[in-house]
Amino acid sequence: MFRVLAFVILALSLSADLSAQRFTDARSYYREFASENRRIMIKNMRYLEGVVKGEDPRRIAKYREMVVEQLRESKRALERVGVFEDNDLLQREYLKGIDMYLEAFEKAVGEADELTEGRYEDFDKLTQYYEAVEEAEALIFDAAYKIKEAEEYFAKQYKVDLRRDEETMERWDKIDRLTLYMRGLTYNFFRVDTRLSSFFKATEAQKADTLGIIIKDLRQAVRKSQDELEDQPEFGGKDYVKEELEAYLTEIDENIDETIRPLADRLTNKFLPEDEYEETQEELADLKEWHENARQEFFESQEYVVADFLEE
Repeated sequence: MFRVLAFVILALSLSADLSAQRFTDARSYYREFASENRRIMIKNMRYLEGVVKGEDPRRIAKYREMVVEQLRESKRALERVGVFEDNDLLQREYLKGIDMYLEAFEKAVGEADELTEGRYEDFDKLTQYYEAVEEAEALIFDAAYKIKEAEEYFAKQYKVDLRRDEETMERWDKIDRLTLYMRGLTYNFFRVDTRLSSFFKATEAQKADTLGIIIKDLRQAVRKSQDELEDQPEFGGKDYVKEELEAYLTEIDENIDETIRPLADRLTNKFLPEDEYEETQEELADLKEWHENARQEFFESQEYVVADFLEE
């Protein structure tokens, strides 16, 4: 039994050594790693593109599974490659980078995905979701940076020309810029939108005593979103979502004193005449319809800009 076990261990050891020895030069050795990295980046990019496009959550979950599967396959492949001329830095750092990717997609991204439900109905939930997403993104970019640094070291050490897929890298950068831009707009839109939704929910629940506080929060939310939009940079001439959002915020700002506050005053009046009550309910219904249309237009404009930008 001991002899069989020893033989198996020896065979595995020789297999790893032979795998490394089959590379006659640093260039062919490096290409093994670069090829796996390209496969990882393509799967990763498909996932990120699905997220920014707002595709069906089940499809995005499938993309995430594909990334994890690719990471595991690449890890197994690179573990078999071995080291080059007793220098294990490229393999070691690559494997560390892949482990960071796995932590991001198996844990951090999964935790973020669990926070997607109801995030557009509750601003605190949206904030928690984006915090989880940013934590996952930090791991992803740290993993990519670790691999990049290892490649640059190896290239310098052995005079190897780096094999970078410029088209894929440009696409990755494009998706990243688009994601951050849309995230800023979405955050500023729903900071206000969720407060307005709270106003409607309070009227439906007949909690008229809370309307004053909600209106105060709504006004502050409008001001904060307007201030943040001023600092948001332009986006390659495709700023119509931002322009629509600015118009939306201006309209709500005007409606607070012209429509929303008077509605709240009448809704809190227990002695409101029947005809005025009916008129108030009609105005409330009109405001709800306007709000629903504005939300729908925001999503549609986002989808259009995303598709237009990615197809360039």
